[in-house]
Amino acid sequence: MDNIELDTSNLTLSNEIRDKNVAPSTKTRYLNQFKHFNDWIRTNKADYCFIDGTISYADIDTDTFMEFFAEKIKSSSNIRKRTNTGDSIIVSDYNTYDHVSGYKSAILFHYKKMRIDLSDETLHAFKEFFNGYKRKIGELKQDGEMTSKEGKDPLSFSGYRFIARKALDQKDDLGLASFAWCFLLFAWNLIARCVSVSSLMYDHIWWEEDAMVIVFPTQKNDKENKRVSPKHVYANPQNPEICPILAFAVYIWSSGFRRSDSKKTVLGDTRDNESRFCTWLRKSLGLYADNLVAMGILIIAIGIHSVRKGISTFLSSVPGGPSPIAIYLRAGWSLGSVQHRYIFEGEGGSDQLCGRASSGLCLTEPNFGILPPHFDLSAGEVLTLAEWEQILPGYRSFYPQRFRQVLVFLLASLVHHKSWLKDRLSSNHPLFQSRLWSSDILDRLSSKVYIGVGKHPTTGLIATGVPPHILLANQIEILRAEGKLFQAELVDLI
Repeated sequence: MDNIELDTSNLTLSNEIRDKNVAPSTKTRYLNQFKHFNDWIRTNKADYCFIDGTISYADIDTDTFMEFFAEKIKSSSNIRKRTNTGDSIIVSDYNTYDHVSGYKSAILFHYKKMRIDLSDETLHAFKEFFNGYKRKIGELKQDGEMTSKEGKDPLSFSGYRFIARKALDQKDDLGLASFAWCFLLFAWNLIARCVSVSSLMYDHIWWEEDAMVIVFPTQKNDKENKRVSPKHVYANPQNPEICPILAFAVYIWSSGFRRSDSKKTVLGDTRDNESRFCTWLRKSLGLYADNLVAMGILIIAIGIHSVRKGISTFLSSVPGGPSPIAIYLRAGWSLGSVQHRYIFEGEGGSDQLCGRASSGLCLTEPNFGILPPHFDLSAGEVLTLAEWEQILPGYRSFYPQRFRQVLVFLLASLVHHKSWLKDRLSSNHPLFQSRLWSSDILDRLSSKVYIGVGKHPTTGLIATGVPPHILLANQIEILRAEGKLFQAELVDLI
């Protein structure tokens, strides 16, 4: 038989694809946890170690694994967490279930990678141990020896608004403040994981009706891009500090020139975005610990994942708000193997309702159906291509064509909120150094920006994602206004 030469390029590609089976962050966590296992073996079970320090993994018996897990359930009694004010926080003598089970996952991952099969007896012991530890955790919580909640607390709506304001009020590193404000509002409004916000691209954003539409091509529960559903993001002109459209506009015009060959990620380098926001959030929480405690927020219990927990909790608590299914779909959470095959995003505006409520608009007020600041596009383009290039270098060469419609609404938001921005932002903010701000375009367009509720009579823009009771409330408000007008006219006649 002739010798068959292996195609090394195909083999390399195959290995790269196989390597994507587990996310890089998960691999890093598994590696660190497996190092702990190795160190424990070398310290406590030297019989399994060779002279050169390597370990005979295939010889490790079931009882050794059980001893290691038992060691990991113990929380160090001499370590106590403290808040920034120095207050001690009670820590249980037992670690959480997720903390301990992470070591099991790391061991299984590396044993599989080394192609060492664990015996059925060992795997059965793993199952019994962790089922029993679940019950143990329940007993500890019942007896008050462990807090009932695990992980970070959800961020309240008041806490979210407070942190957004502090991003606006920041006087130093204004570029970071603008980035953090936009990142925070995107994560909240999209119910998105930080890694999803970090990797967001301009190609994934466009405008429909009165909402900015964003898609994440892949999510944690949908790696194959089978269930991509658009997420609608709405303006909140009544509360500019938590308006995602305004925050995005400020970030765009504060970022400077984008070269045509630059990667089209919205928030810059994907690798650094999450760590930048985490660092900023941790520092901000520490600076305003007393203010947050007054709002019932313990900073030690707040982390980057608190934003995602907070908005989902907030939406679930809104009377007459979005259904749980709509919240799950927007957040990208699994509905189960059966439900995922039969429940999809419909045309009834469930995600639009989520988007409106997420923006901070009050569902019980007629203004819930407020429109974003916008131009009358039926009268023609608001700016020429030359003017767009003047105020936003790279308009044609960098920004995708479909995204340019978004820029029209972002510009309208800046025009509408010009006075508010001037009063609120630091005088040396990058926005005020932009070509847009130094031109006369903002003043020239001020009379061409429209805003309203429901349907605008001039531009014809119609509010989407508005439930029927809001439409009825608006009609009642119109009747009340007409009644008052009629009453005034009647008094004049009398």
